[in-house]
Amino acid sequence: MTNQAGIARGYFSEDVLAAVNATLVSRLKDEGAYLDGIYVCTHHPTAGESPYRMVCDCRKPRPGLLLRAASELGLDLSRSTLVGDRASDLVAGRAAGARSVLVLTGYGLGEWEYQRDSFPVPPDHVAEDLLDAVEWVLGGRRS
Repeated sequence: MTNQAGIARGYFSEDVLAAVNATLVSRLKDEGAYLDGIYVCTHHPTAGESPYRMVCDCRKPRPGLLLRAASELGLDLSRSTLVGDRASDLVAGRAAGARSVLVLTGYGLGEWEYQRDSFPVPPDHVAEDLLDAVEWVLGGRRS
């Protein structure tokens, strides 16, 4: 799940986004991994032109993409964990009824170091990296 307002802002096209996602899927497949889906919000509430300029339910921190994925993939969000690098990810996870992990890669370290006191929702776990997040999630399922 990702907000990609760069499309609304005209920074890149839907074709570029599709090519990036296809490369991601291909590289994961080469390593024996797969994704059940890629969920993207291309909207922005104030930038761009229609159909991208709009207030929507899919742009995090709203939980629309999570709810759509849960419906399409048969997920139980109360048994799911959202891993993200922004406070808005944590809000979306909580709104959907999932646990959340803040990963300190990407924007995460800056968000945690400089903005944690203003997080509207605290993370259930703060992970050094994606591997740490996965280990925490798997450990939590066993307990």
